[in-house]
Amino acid sequence: MTAEALRHTDAPPRPAVARPGSRQTEPENVEAELALWIAALALLIEDASDFVRRGDDRKGIRSAAHRDVVAIGPMLRHLCAHARVDPDLAVEWWQRKMRQAA
Repeated sequence: MTAEALRHTDAPPRPAVARPGSRQTEPENVEAELALWIAALALLIEDASDFVRRGDDRKGIRSAAHRDVVAIGPMLRHLCAHARVDPDLAVEWWQRKMRQAA
């Protein structure tokens, strides 16, 4: 076995996420993380859409999502930043979807 092969087999596994101060991540983990953020953004938009269709809810989750999406608030901006989506475009898409549903 060569030294190069030993280095690959004896090396500790790389972390699933970057360590603080490090900018390196494994591509497959970046894709999985991006998919997670996109799914979270989709849930926020789905909750806002449900509020438009059904009205207020007892826990206030849908109304909070609706207020945040309409105002391009901190939840939407945070999720869009991580999902690599422009928040203005996300809101425009959502508004168009709501007009079509009406």
